[in-house]
Amino acid sequence: MQELSNVIASKYEEIVDKIKSFSSEYLNEEYENICVKAAETLCLNNEDKLKKSKSFSWAAGIVHAIGTINDLFDSKEEPYIKAIDLYKEFGVSSSTGSSKSKEVKTLLDLSKENTKW
Repeated sequence: MQELSNVIASKYEEIVDKIKSFSSEYLNEEYENICVKAAETLCLNNEDKLKKSKSFSWAAGIVHAIGTINDLFDSKEEPYIKAIDLYKEFGVSSSTGSSKSKEVKTLLDLSKENTKW
C-alpha cells in the first residue's frame, strides 16, 4: 500500500478495524478483503473527503456500497443481512449509512458492471 499521511492513516486503521469487527460476525473473508481494499483505495485517493466524516460512517458506507453490488441484502444469498441491521451494527442512522454508501459508490465507481468490486 502507498504511504498515507498520519491523519488519514489513523482514520484508515479505524475504518478497517470497524470493517473487520463487523465482518467477523456477519460477513465472510472475501467480503472483508474487498471492503478493506475499498477503504484503502478511498483513503489513498480521497483524503480530504475522508477527513470530514467519522470513521464508523465511512465503514458503514463502504460495507453497504460493496454489499449493494454483491447482493448482501438478498435473503436468498449468503452472507445476508438487512440494511437496517448493518446500520445498527455500525451505529449510524439509515440516512447517514445510505448517503455515505452513495458517496462511496460515486468515489469508487461502484456498479454491478464494474467487476473490480
